[in-house]
Amino acid sequence: MDTSEYLPMFLAESREHLQELNLAVLKIEENPEDKEKIDEIFRVAHSMKGMSATMGFAAMAELTHKMEDVFELLRQRRGGLSRDAIDAVLACLDMLEGGVANIDEHGEERLDPAELIARLDGLVHERTPEQKAVKLGGVAPDPGELFRLAAGRPVLHVLARLTEDVSMPSVRAFMVIGACTNLGDVLVALPDEDAMEQFAGDIVEAWVVDGDPDALRNAVAEVEEVGSVEVVEVDVEQMIADAPVAEDVPEVPEEVVAEAKPAEGETKPAAKSGSGAAKTVRVDAERLDQLMHYMAEVVVHRTQLEALVSDADHPGLASAMQELTRSSQSLQTMVMQVRMIPVEAVFMRFPRLVRDLSGKLGKDVNLVLQGQDTELDRTVVDALGDPLVHLIRNSVDHGFESPEERLRLGKPETGTLEVRARPTGGGIVITVKDDGRGVDPRKVAAVAVKRGLISAEDAELVDTPRAIELLFSAGFSTAEKATDVSGRGVGMDAVRNRIRELGGDVIMDSVTGQGTTTEIRLPLSLAITSALLVEAGESTYAVAIDRIERTVRVEDWTVRGVAGRPMLVMGDEVSPLIDAATALAGRDDHAADKPYAVLVRSQSGRTIALAVDGLLGQRELVCRSLPPEVGEDVPVAAAAVLSSGEIALVVDVDGLTREHDRAARDDAPASNEENHGALQRSAA
Repeated sequence: MDTSEYLPMFLAESREHLQELNLAVLKIEENPEDKEKIDEIFRVAHSMKGMSATMGFAAMAELTHKMEDVFELLRQRRGGLSRDAIDAVLACLDMLEGGVANIDEHGEERLDPAELIARLDGLVHERTPEQKAVKLGGVAPDPGELFRLAAGRPVLHVLARLTEDVSMPSVRAFMVIGACTNLGDVLVALPDEDAMEQFAGDIVEAWVVDGDPDALRNAVAEVEEVGSVEVVEVDVEQMIADAPVAEDVPEVPEEVVAEAKPAEGETKPAAKSGSGAAKTVRVDAERLDQLMHYMAEVVVHRTQLEALVSDADHPGLASAMQELTRSSQSLQTMVMQVRMIPVEAVFMRFPRLVRDLSGKLGKDVNLVLQGQDTELDRTVVDALGDPLVHLIRNSVDHGFESPEERLRLGKPETGTLEVRARPTGGGIVITVKDDGRGVDPRKVAAVAVKRGLISAEDAELVDTPRAIELLFSAGFSTAEKATDVSGRGVGMDAVRNRIRELGGDVIMDSVTGQGTTTEIRLPLSLAITSALLVEAGESTYAVAIDRIERTVRVEDWTVRGVAGRPMLVMGDEVSPLIDAATALAGRDDHAADKPYAVLVRSQSGRTIALAVDGLLGQRELVCRSLPPEVGEDVPVAAAAVLSSGEIALVVDVDGLTREHDRAARDDAPASNEENHGALQRSAA
C-alpha cells in the first residue's frame, strides 16, 4: 500500500495530536481527577498509534502503544501520575516530535525508543481483573439476561481473533460487530458501544439470533486484520446452570458502583456522533496563500474599474459597479476570515515551556493564559511563536526570583506569568506580564558600560525607560554566562525586529521589584489594507486608516516652534508637525505651509501630525512587502499598486515617530525639563 500521498496529512495531524497531548498531560498533572481530560489523552494517544502503524512508522507506533498502557492505567486509578511518570511521558512526546520532524525532513523516523520503552515498562504494573476487562472491552454477558433477550430463539456465539499486529483494534471491532448486525440480531457484543473507542484487545465477541452460521463466519472473515473466526450455537440454559452462585461472585466496592451509576435525575450522556468531522476541511496553506493572492488581484482590478466607471456616462453602469463592489467586498471579508486562526495555536506550547524552564531553574511559576480564541492572520500567527517564546524565557529566567527570595521579599512563593491576547481596533495586543523583580536600571547601566554602549557618566542618568531601550540593543544580555536558556546574545532586539517586520511594535514597561509588562501590538492581517491616500510633493503615499485619528486644515490651528521644531497646537493637544515630503522623500519643504495635516497615532500611543499637500480619499490597497534595506532609509512599511498603475508607499507610522524622536533628542539644545515647559507654554 502506497501511503506517500497521505504523508502531509499524517504530519499535520501528528503535530496537532502531540500539541494536544502535551497540554492535556500538564492539565492532568494539575488536576488528576479530570476524567474528561483523561479520556481525551487516551483517545488522542490511541489515534496517534493507529496513524503511525498505518503509515508504517513502527518505532513511533511501538512507543505510543507503551504510552497508551500508562494512560490506560491512569483511567483506572485515583491520584493521577507521579512527577517521574509525567516526566517520562513528556520525554516520549519530545521523541515523537523529533520523529515527526525527521519524517518531514528525511522521510524516515530515525529514532530508537528502547530506553524510553523500558522506562515506561517500569511504570506499568500488573493489571487487576477489572482493568483487564476494561482493556478487552467488557465482561461476558450474564446468562440470565442473555436468556431473556433470546426469548427462546437459538443463540450463535461469534468469536473473532484479530491478528497480533492489528493497528486499529477499535476500528476492526466495529467492523466485525457491524458485519454481525447486518446478518442477524446482535443481543450482546464485546466490546460494547461505550468501550468501543478505547478497545485495545484482540478478541471480538457477539451473541446473535436469527442469523446463519456460515454467512456470519464468511462476513466476519472478510474483515481486514481478522485472523480467525469461530461461530457456534450456545445452550443458554446450560450457561445458566453452569454460572457461579451469588456467593462466589466477588463483591464490587461501593465507591466503584457509585462512580458507575448516574446520580438521581441524571441521564447517561449520549455517545458522540461522528458528524462533527464534516464541519471542517483541512486545506493546504499554499492554497490559502494563492486564494489571498487572487483576491488581492480582484481588489486591484475593482479599483481600476471604479476609476473608469467614475468617468463614464452610461445608464445603470454606476449601479452595477456598486453591486460588484459590494459582492467583492463580501468575498474579500470571507477570504480574510478563512485565513484567520486563533492564537491558541501558539499559546498551546507555553504550558510545557514554562513547566520545563521553571523545573530546570528551580522556580515556581503559575502560567495564566487568556484570550486564546483571539484570531490573527495565519502568516502573523506562524511568525509570532519565536518572539513570544523569547519573552516567556526572559520572564522565567531573568524576571522571577527564587521561591526563597520571593518569601523574603514578602511575595507569594509562586510567581504568576500572564500571557493575554485581546483585540483592539484594527489589530490585537498580546501582553506578557510577570510579578518578578522588574528591570533594575543600575544593573542594566552597569552591563551597558561594560559592553561599551554608554559611558560611565551617562550610566548615572539611566532611568527605567532608558534601561528598557538599552535592553533592546543588539546583542545585549544581563546574563553573567551563556546557558541553554539565555545569555547567547539573541535578545530583545531580535524580538522587536521580528515584530516590526510584521507591521507591529513592542512596548515594555517595568517597575523595579514589582514586575515587567511587555505588549506586542500587531495588525490583524498583512495583505489588504484600508488606507487614506495623501499627496506629498510629487508623490502619493498611503496611511493606514486604523492609525489615523483625524485630518485637519493646518490654517485652522496654531503652529509654533518648540526647540527649533514646528508643533501643531489644537486646544490642549500639542503634536509635532512633520512634513511628509521631507520625511518620506527627502525634500526640503516647510510643514507650516502645507494645507492639510493627518494626525496619526503610533503603537506606543504617541501622536504626530503629518503635513501633506492633498487628501486623495480612502482606498482598499493590496500591500506588498519591501526589501529590508528600503525601510532603513525611509519610514515606509510596504507598497501598493493604485488603479492608475502608480506605486504608493505605505507610511510606517511607528518608524516615522521613532525617527522624529531620535532627531529631536540629537538636535534639542534644551533639557527635557525645558522642552516640557515649552510645550506647556505653547499649549496655553
